Amino acid sequence: MTSDPMFDCMDCGVNTVDIDEYYGVWDDIWLFANPADFGMMCIGCLEHRLGRKLTPIDFTDWPINRVFPQSDRLKDRLGLTVDS
Repeated sequence: MTSDPMFDCMDCGVNTVDIDEYYGVWDDIWLFANPADFGMMCIGCLEHRLGRKLTPIDFTDWPINRVFPQSDRLKDRLGLTVDS
């Protein structure tokens, strides 16, 4: 677990690294939800701001979406198989 507050979701306060929701979406999606372009958001809070569920096309092809551990929710949004 990390205690670094820079990874805390700006809406709900959960640490995004601790819950395995460190990811990258395309700039237009991020800026629509967060015009100030700073901070972190868990998947749930980003979806709440967008008013919709994220889909695989929303995520960049950057390594950040492949090399870090992923929550089941993030895997689902990335279109990956979720372990049962």
